[in-house]
Amino acid sequence: MTDSERFVMVMNILNENGLGSSGIYDIMFKKLSDEELTDNNKVQDILKIISEYEERCDNPTSKYPEHIMRYLRQVRGFDEFDTSIDKEINKCTPNEAFSDICVWNGLLGGYDAIIKDWIKDIYNIDLDP
Repeated sequence: MTDSERFVMVMNILNENGLGSSGIYDIMFKKLSDEELTDNNKVQDILKIISEYEERCDNPTSKYPEHIMRYLRQVRGFDEFDTSIDKEINKCTPNEAFSDICVWNGLLGGYDAIIKDWIKDIYNIDLDP
């Protein structure tokens, strides 16, 4: 299946289920192979994940915004949309979350403190009061 055919198929699935186009939904469907994309059970699994995701976004219970939670889930080896670890993540201090996100985005360990020092020096905002 070509990329264009996959795109049309995903858009049709989303439209048939009353969902608009979203980059996040595209990410979820990209995880499926061509064969899985035609498997109703696999598609329904993704639609369930989307429904749960929308519910979380409409009724946030996390300490951090959803885009941050997606990073923090992945740092811990989970799928970015797998909320089974969220209670543990919500126990993280802001310093731990910032450090994890820095490392996840390719910054060497310890750069979180350096970046905070730069912010303090440049903006006179102390992130570690």
